[in-house]
Amino acid sequence: MDLTEHTVGAVKDWNKRLNGQFNAGVLLLNLERCRKEQFTETLIAYTEQHYSDLKDGDQTVLNHFYPDYLALPKKYNTQVGVEWLGGEVGEMAEPTVVHYSTHQKPWKTYSHSRLRELWWVYHNLEWSDLVGYWKVKNADVQLFTTYSQQKCFVLTNSDNIEKLEELIQAFPNLQFMIAARTIMSPKLLNLAAYPNVFVYPNILPFQIEELLDQTSIYLDINHYSEVDSIVERAYQKGKKILTFEHTKHREERFYDAIVPSVNPEQMIDCLREVVSE
Repeated sequence: MDLTEHTVGAVKDWNKRLNGQFNAGVLLLNLERCRKEQFTETLIAYTEQHYSDLKDGDQTVLNHFYPDYLALPKKYNTQVGVEWLGGEVGEMAEPTVVHYSTHQKPWKTYSHSRLRELWWVYHNLEWSDLVGYWKVKNADVQLFTTYSQQKCFVLTNSDNIEKLEELIQAFPNLQFMIAARTIMSPKLLNLAAYPNVFVYPNILPFQIEELLDQTSIYLDINHYSEVDSIVERAYQKGKKILTFEHTKHREERFYDAIVPSVNPEQMIDCLREVVSE
């Protein structure tokens, strides 16, 4: 990008209270202009003089000096977490820079931020994987195998989910995404100890839709009521749907397999058949 006339390039902050100021979490800096303007010394001096009046810390200082910043598309600072504070979801199709804002950090055990899995994909990579990937980036390669794995989804309002842990153990290469609109009990939260399990307490409606789009299998195996017509929504999206006789929330036509209550272990065989397809 041509930064000749600008010192700072940044993305407009999501918070309308800031009246068009940029978010300082991700900055594109014109280093030649920074040096000429004594960027560091000037900003530090202003900070020391106005410390008690800086409502948003360094962001207030930067916007004071650079209100004429070069506005960048949202994809260069895709803020994750601000939706809990009323922020827009933003450009999520292919974010270039992901900024895990607020306290909802993906490395926290029970974080329910968007793109949590993406952070863990990078976290688990060896440096040699990254170097190798960029060397062959124009080739037809699939580095991020996490996204190529099949996924099972369960949306529940109780921690009574039939044979869930047995299924998790039986299919270590299958991802299980367990979500709830409310807080979760330790019984469900502790399942995150399995490397193939992601838990989503206090999930937002648009996140449910995202998970449903990502999944290939919906397990209608939670006891008590159906949440947000999730079985019907999975059916409309063409997902494979499995259930037990005593946990099904819809008529038989919705399901690819209904396991008898007298033989719940049969669910492992049914799921294995669906996965193989």
